[in-house]
Amino acid sequence: MLGSDFCLAHTVGDYIAGYTRKARRRNDVQAELFWQGVGAAIDTGLKHGPKAVLAYTIREQQKKAAAPPKPAKPDPFALLHLDAKKATVEDVRRVQRELAKIYHTDIARGGLASDAMAEINAAAEEAVKAIKAR
Repeated sequence: MLGSDFCLAHTVGDYIAGYTRKARRRNDVQAELFWQGVGAAIDTGLKHGPKAVLAYTIREQQKKAAAPPKPAKPDPFALLHLDAKKATVEDVRRVQRELAKIYHTDIARGGLASDAMAEINAAAEEAVKAIKAR
């Protein structure tokens, strides 16, 4: 009886690994993480028993809840609508001035103007650093 359970577990594990690979190919991060978690839970159950699966699942959920994902950092050149390979420091400064004419807090009345200017200035600084590093 142990042999048939062992083969079934490996068969299920192979299916889960296949779903994980398909999700990775589709760039579906959420599905990939789901199938990885299912595979890890099955591996834990095979090694330590069904009670360990519940404890493992609870620990993993607590880890995910405790550490929210970091937002992706936007590309400074994309934010400034510049080509990263051809842009010069003068181009960055010119675009920064043009965007300041639109989004400066003295011109654009609204709560989002200061946030927009902060993003523009930070992107311009990063772009200049990247250009000088070339």
